[in-house]
Amino acid sequence: MARAAERGMEKPPESGSLHFTVPLEPISVQASSARIRKAKKGIQSHLPSTQFLLSGDVSIEIEWWIHEADRYESAAAVDVDNILKPLLDVLCGPGALLIDDNQVQSVRCSWIDWTSHGQAVDLQIRFRTDEFVQKDGLVFVEIEKSLCMPINRGLPPKFLTVLLDAFQWQFDQRRLWQGRGYDYYQSKGFMSIQRVFHTSRLQQFEVLSLAAMRREIARRSAASGT
Repeated sequence: MARAAERGMEKPPESGSLHFTVPLEPISVQASSARIRKAKKGIQSHLPSTQFLLSGDVSIEIEWWIHEADRYESAAAVDVDNILKPLLDVLCGPGALLIDDNQVQSVRCSWIDWTSHGQAVDLQIRFRTDEFVQKDGLVFVEIEKSLCMPINRGLPPKFLTVLLDAFQWQFDQRRLWQGRGYDYYQSKGFMSIQRVFHTSRLQQFEVLSLAAMRREIARRSAASGT
């Protein structure tokens, strides 16, 4: 059990919520690059440890705990809207909680008077419990025109082949029906519940073309004799 705890949560909580507090002062998006990097590193050290990434849309609530005197009577306190981007950025990436910040469907940010020493940021992320992918073995496969689907490359080759065939069929059908005059939402019925990700959103992740992924599967199949 101790070893599992060190690796972090295996799957999202059934409550559909992750709640944690970062006992650090938030950084402004207007700060220097060096200060932003230092602040992000500090915040990352306080993120919950997980074996998964949330892969669907999320809602985030942020509370900035700061003494009223510091908020009202100091030029050092930044504006609430300026702390959002650095906080959202640090939540994303292979070692974090989200894949990309375009998963954030809504965000609420406020500050409250806190009489304790220092400052802190309290975050709550709400999500659908079935929308997640495992970090281990994660790769994004470009199915069509910069649009990618998350795949666990550690799955058996036969299963991966079926999965890729299904994704390719879904994209083919959507394109076919859009060509027949059906709009985006009408043709979306063919797509997987798992949302797609554009390659421009995946710079921190490994991205393979569909052909490259199929070649990898073929090599694994040949090596295992399956």
